[in-house]
Amino acid sequence: MAVYIIMIKEYEDENKVIYRYGPNEKQMGKVGLDKVKQTLLDLESVNDGVQNNSFYFKRAAQRLAVVSRNSEKGFEDRIVISS
Repeated sequence: MAVYIIMIKEYEDENKVIYRYGPNEKQMGKVGLDKVKQTLLDLESVNDGVQNNSFYFKRAAQRLAVVSRNSEKGFEDRIVISS
């Protein structure tokens, strides 16, 4: 069974980027990346009643880490993860 996670960029400046993430646009948490320190932050949990937040956070954080390595291309406005 495939699980889709949607990531939507909410904010970006020279120091950080913040994405909303979750299984759909009604049930979303927030993940942030400090571009200077290269640290990921779980800013708000996803509460969908099916999966625990760490399930979604780990996948969103992994994708954000990959995107940050290629950040010279910029951070995408919308990312869909299929796992």
